[in-house]
Amino acid sequence: MGGIISKGITIAVLGQTRLSELLAFSLADVGYTVHYGVSEELPKSSLFTLFDHVVQESVTDASAAADIILLACKPEQVSELAYFMDDVTNKVVIDLSSFLSDSVTCAGHLQKIRNITGSSQIVSCYSVINNFDFVCYFSKRNKEPMWLMGDSKKSKIAADFIFQDIGIGMCRDAATIIKPQTVGAAALAS
Repeated sequence: MGGIISKGITIAVLGQTRLSELLAFSLADVGYTVHYGVSEELPKSSLFTLFDHVVQESVTDASAAADIILLACKPEQVSELAYFMDDVTNKVVIDLSSFLSDSVTCAGHLQKIRNITGSSQIVSCYSVINNFDFVCYFSKRNKEPMWLMGDSKKSKIAADFIFQDIGIGMCRDAATIIKPQTVGAAALAS
């Protein structure tokens, strides 16, 4: 069973977290070729042997092989992994590190990744609920949307398709949020 865009797409999942493993398995399960990039020499996870199209390798090699890169690391590792990524100037980069944080720090991560890599095709995913467990997005009971922050329309579309493929559902663009103070000011002006 393949996903919406999985045929022929290679995705690097970077980080050594429960989130990164969950994403690697979920993406492989729907047919993506996955390069699991780690910054340290680790024994290959025995679970990865269940999939022919999951390769565990360095961050540099994984990012070089991929069309799309998912940063599923701890927030304090974003800069380090960005330095080790191969040339990603023309690749989609999706930052999921905010799911491993107590606060939404997406805007800072976007700028860090952009400054280090030179890529403009970056988007951060987050929940408006702080420290929201990404695993909840796989639950049918989840009512909280995943939000996307960044300027890259291509990255937002790719993130939306990927997350639909693995059963999370659609994402929402944070740029479309109407701020409450704007609504209040408009109401007072009329």
